[in-house]
Amino acid sequence: MSGGLTQGATALDLLGPLVEAVIDGILVVSEEGKILSFNRRFVEMWGLPDSVLESRSDDAALRWALDKLSSPQEFLARVKRLYAHKDEKSHEEILLKDGRIFDRYSAPIQGSGGIYYGRAWCFRDVTEKKKLEKMIFQSEKMAAVGQLAGGIAHELNNPLTGILATTQLVLADLGDDSGQLKEDLKAIEEAAQRCRRIVTNLLGFSRSNLLSLGPVSFFNCLKHVLDLLTNEAALNKTALINKVDPGIPPVLASAIELEQVLTNLILNSIQAMPQGGAVTISSRLLDQGRLLVEIEDAGTGIAREHLSRIFEPFFTTKATGKGTGLGLAISSRILQQFRGNLAIESSGSGKGTKARIELMVFDHKPQNSAEAGQPR
Repeated sequence: MSGGLTQGATALDLLGPLVEAVIDGILVVSEEGKILSFNRRFVEMWGLPDSVLESRSDDAALRWALDKLSSPQEFLARVKRLYAHKDEKSHEEILLKDGRIFDRYSAPIQGSGGIYYGRAWCFRDVTEKKKLEKMIFQSEKMAAVGQLAGGIAHELNNPLTGILATTQLVLADLGDDSGQLKEDLKAIEEAAQRCRRIVTNLLGFSRSNLLSLGPVSFFNCLKHVLDLLTNEAALNKTALINKVDPGIPPVLASAIELEQVLTNLILNSIQAMPQGGAVTISSRLLDQGRLLVEIEDAGTGIAREHLSRIFEPFFTTKATGKGTGLGLAISSRILQQFRGNLAIESSGSGKGTKARIELMVFDHKPQNSAEAGQPR
């Protein structure tokens, strides 16, 4: 539906074709609160019904719009202020309940001699623009954090190597009767090994080179990881249940990095159940040559307010000293290089977590020279 003009404002007819051609939704309201003009885009953006348009009432249009806004009272207060201050211009972003973001600009319409005719309202949907800006910002932030993490890791790696080597040499020289000294040195060695794992994660996170991809047996990688985590699971009274079909086709991946992803995710599930429980790993083939793997636990879960941040580097919901906040960030980055995907689902604290991994099934047609070899 396109807008019309009331008598007394016919000069605006000249702008009709232009107003209909722009990407903005435009509304013009008289000093008395009557709708003078609007374009089709304005109607589409707000979904205004014919009854509101036919009423030519700005109050009716405003009531309709307020019901769609996330912060209606704040918007209403600003609208009232603008109507009370005829000379003011205003520019802001408004958030709708459905997630859309509108860029809103308002200015008075004045004729020669300062005659005030009313106010123009312009709305532009900038939802996709904001999403793109957020993606670019996140990408730049991750690159900067990765560079910083790599620098820190390299600086820590040499002294850690020296600490571990010296500790191990001293331990080798001590006799069985060294008692407390030997125990203290083992504690130092264990702490240094923990630091080494953190450094390894930092280096993995900062690594920007492309991985060498090829056909990899997901089942064999999973079996290797489960064997490595057997002791950890036993200490936490956790059962590791493998429901993955041994006959599933190979996936496009790098075996070492795939095992790193599986280790991170399964270890997270084990640690999320301090009182014990079960971690279940299952799989199924999807359409378009993709494999879906689900790792599910009945542990502490993730609070809803934290779900949007779990892939941020160094963000962790674990207690201080229990996690670096790099596991999910690294896993997500690795899977992206596999042309796969990682999603984490949780209904809230205490309701368990499900990790969903999507991988490409290897089609035996190498995508580039790096994608060669035999399934591990």
